[in-house]
Amino acid sequence: MPSVPKPDEEAVYDLAAVKVKPIEMPIFVAPQPGKALAYERTGASQSENISADGTIPLRDIWLPGTMIFVGFVTTVIIYAWNQVTLSGIFEAIGHVGFQFCWEITVTLVAIFVAAWALDMSFGSPGRAIYKIAAIAIGPLGVWNLIFTVAHNPSGNAIGYMLSVCVYWWIFSYLFELDFSETLTCVMIATIFRWMSYLLWWKLF
Repeated sequence: MPSVPKPDEEAVYDLAAVKVKPIEMPIFVAPQPGKALAYERTGASQSENISADGTIPLRDIWLPGTMIFVGFVTTVIIYAWNQVTLSGIFEAIGHVGFQFCWEITVTLVAIFVAAWALDMSFGSPGRAIYKIAAIAIGPLGVWNLIFTVAHNPSGNAIGYMLSVCVYWWIFSYLFELDFSETLTCVMIATIFRWMSYLLWWKLF
């Protein structure tokens, strides 16, 4: 067999061109101005509209405001119904205003205690106070209205039970609490309210 020739070490060889496929890097597309990224708020149903600042108008604005207005007007009418003079009407309005300030203060203290006990936050101070006013005034207006319609011990008991139901629901809904959190808040608030009633009777 013929021998295989040895390779010439001084020879120059051309390398074949190798096509290398470039690596495609993902391109990040920045969001267009004016288009906010959608998010879901904890505890909010899909049917609730969330505004640009994260508030739910029905939960954070309209419902608390309606309960404050209806509760205050209802209670003022009840207290001023039998007044025949203008000074008596203003006295009734002042009495209702003082009573509501008392209720709001007591509920606010109870909320601070509940927040400490549950290690949780109830949102910004202004919005929290706004909702606490609705919690303090709305159920109290229901209680006074039922007691006025049925002015007897049974009416008083029914009005109180209905106010507790409203109290429970509005606490849970406005602050987006679960059952155990609502139970703790309502129990603490109820204890503080009854203690304040005893103090009220002692002072007035």
